[in-house]
Amino acid sequence: MQTVHLAGEAAALWLREQFDASLDGSQRCVSAVVVEGVPGIGKTTLLERCLARSMDPASGSAARHDAEPLAPLVLRCTARPSYRMQSFATLARAVDDAGGSGSRILAAAIVRPHHAIRRPGHSSPLQTIPDERLVLVDRWVSHLEELAHRRPVVIALDDAQWADDATLAVLERLVDPVVRIPITLAVFLRPLPRSRSLDALLIRLEDAGGTRLVLGPLDADGVAVLLAERTGRQAAAGLVAHAGHAGGNPYLVVQLLEGLRRDGHLLESGAEIDVDPLLSLPTTARAIHRRVVSHMVGDDERTESLLRVAAAFGGPFHLADVSAVIGTSETSLVPTVERLLALGVLVDEATSLRFAHDLLAEAVLSSLSDAGRKALHSDIAAALRRSGAPAARVAQHLVDGAEHGDLLAVATLQEAASSTVGTSPATASMLLRRALELCPHTTMRRAEISADLVDALFWCGDVDDAIVAGNELLTRTLPDALAARVHETMSRALALAGRPADAIPHAVAVANASDRAAWATALTAFFRLFTLDLDGALTDARRAAEMADSDPWAETLAYSVQCFAQITRGYQQDAVRLGAAAVAAADRSPDLDAHRLAPSLFHGIALENCSRRRESEAVLRRCRALSDELGTAWSIPFEHFAVAIRHWGAGDWDDTLAECDAGL
Repeated sequence: MQTVHLAGEAAALWLREQFDASLDGSQRCVSAVVVEGVPGIGKTTLLERCLARSMDPASGSAARHDAEPLAPLVLRCTARPSYRMQSFATLARAVDDAGGSGSRILAAAIVRPHHAIRRPGHSSPLQTIPDERLVLVDRWVSHLEELAHRRPVVIALDDAQWADDATLAVLERLVDPVVRIPITLAVFLRPLPRSRSLDALLIRLEDAGGTRLVLGPLDADGVAVLLAERTGRQAAAGLVAHAGHAGGNPYLVVQLLEGLRRDGHLLESGAEIDVDPLLSLPTTARAIHRRVVSHMVGDDERTESLLRVAAAFGGPFHLADVSAVIGTSETSLVPTVERLLALGVLVDEATSLRFAHDLLAEAVLSSLSDAGRKALHSDIAAALRRSGAPAARVAQHLVDGAEHGDLLAVATLQEAASSTVGTSPATASMLLRRALELCPHTTMRRAEISADLVDALFWCGDVDDAIVAGNELLTRTLPDALAARVHETMSRALALAGRPADAIPHAVAVANASDRAAWATALTAFFRLFTLDLDGALTDARRAAEMADSDPWAETLAYSVQCFAQITRGYQQDAVRLGAAAVAAADRSPDLDAHRLAPSLFHGIALENCSRRRESEAVLRRCRALSDELGTAWSIPFEHFAVAIRHWGAGDWDDTLAECDAGL
């Protein structure tokens, strides 16, 4: 990724050029730019200036070569700390804000149905991403693709370090070279913190040829220009020197200036403005923050309480929630809110309030001790719980505010993890780790939470960590159902880690310890395939098929294993028959759920090997359609492989190579 280091107007000019180039109508895939800088350095201001220009058709930046200039649809995604535990929250709010009621309908159409997505009782042994997440990410990508074909689309993600895991997954998918949607993606972020999901997106952007701007501090000339813009006068050398204590950070420069203005320490002389040379000024960012907070609060305890509670919410907040925490009426807080709005401390967003800048909220919280912040989050969690707020919303404050041994907090964190693991497994694993820290060692709930954590770690790609956690948990005495669940996750994790022989004993343990013996036996057969024990795989698969009279998933997997084993052994006619049986079993499953095992894939390969190419093409076409509908990702490379076999048989070498490349 090309990286440039700029500041002030040079940075604005560079970014405008990037936007103009991406919106000229010639792009065929995502055009990406990453802007990085410390808090207050001017990222958001830079973004607003560029978006204002790009949304104006007269500027020419949105013009297409074959049409009249068309202003782009801008999805302004502003992430907040409070969004991290709400799946797709950052993206959904941006869509909702982009076009009034129509966008609200769009957001609801994409997000709300995920509650109705039925999680199947089983999953493919090769599946590494929850079905629910895949389906919803696909829906988001499809909607964005539809929008991009109507008009230019700009997705601007501000404060990306706070973005929720699911939103980042959508953006990462957009950059996939296979998707090829003409969208301009601008990501603005602080150097820290960095989540695993954000790192994955940045790596993908780098691979896609994105550019990166690192915003630096203003030099003395830049500080002088900023002071002149804010005062309407030329800044004298003394004022510029004093403003230099802000380290070239535009936000801190402005706050320092406003403090001088409020205290009457600015000296105006003709067209010039200076500062009292005898005045002692704060010389560090923390000192400037303390000065800002003291001006906001004054001697008013109610203002101080309101600001502290509001800051702890970590983003937009509702006055009703703040009043519930403080223990007073909303009406009594209105005068204080009006004063803070007039001072520019808070901003009214119609349905909620927020701080005018994150650094204001951070300055308020920095005045609290660690114990004070913890108690504040605990009070907020209690108030939200009393109001009936969703577990995920309560959980974000329990993470920071709960005490060891609080079983109600533990239960809430576990509930929140359960509601998010299907869409944001990384968030779920974080919540479960916190639940374990709070949970007493003497309660059986620890084992349940640990089992949930093994699943969450597996689903968010931490396969090695899942194996370690699972091995540790299985050293304890567990109820049969819980043990079987851990053994099944362990079997899939070990297989995906390239250790199929180690996976087999866990699958056998599931068969011996649960009422899902048919499914577990089919799993055992599947793992034997990867150890090249074809005879053992066939034996277990035949036994599983005999046992699976009421379990279409077990039957589908059992026949699929037999089909693939016979393909490998060269008995193609038998493979065709067994593949057809696997497809028929999947067709009998509720909502065709068992097609997540992709039996049509094996059936199609067997048909191709028997030179029944027209039938093979139809079967594989259905396999692709079902994979898209069900959100099955693991089978896509194998589907390309199956099509490559068909091209190979027909002697179409270029098409064969193209499918192999796509599969890789």
